[in-house]
Amino acid sequence: MKKTILTLILSIIAFFTFAQAQRTTYNFSDLGLFENTSADGRVILTSDQRLPNIIKGYVNYLYKKPLRGWRVQLYFGIGKQGRQQAEKVRNQFTSLYPDIPAYIFFEQPYFKVKVGNFTSRKSAERLLYILKDDFPRAFIIEDRIDSQNISD
Repeated sequence: MKKTILTLILSIIAFFTFAQAQRTTYNFSDLGLFENTSADGRVILTSDQRLPNIIKGYVNYLYKKPLRGWRVQLYFGIGKQGRQQAEKVRNQFTSLYPDIPAYIFFEQPYFKVKVGNFTSRKSAERLLYILKDDFPRAFIIEDRIDSQNISD
């Protein structure tokens, strides 16, 4: 991840080196982009004044980008009764397992209740094993997961 960010920074530096815009000096260690920066690892750059905003935007995009992962699906149903039952299943799940995120999705024509944000199938299988007593019809699905709220 740091190599990707460093490559991005260097390519942006090369691009803006030839730009005909106002130039400013930035100390990137003061921008808060990197968690562990020491005095020895400073990057000071003279370039276009828009560069820090571009880098911050790209870093935010990387951290908010949805990932491919795994969830356990507890329920799917159709129509108004399907929605009511989905809400009932989600409420039952959150009362039993408050630390695991639960979601209701509408994927036409179904309302679906999915739980967890796992990066590996093995982690989802562990949860499925725990849930089988309370939700015997649950199964594992591959899904886009929230990268900010991983359950592994």
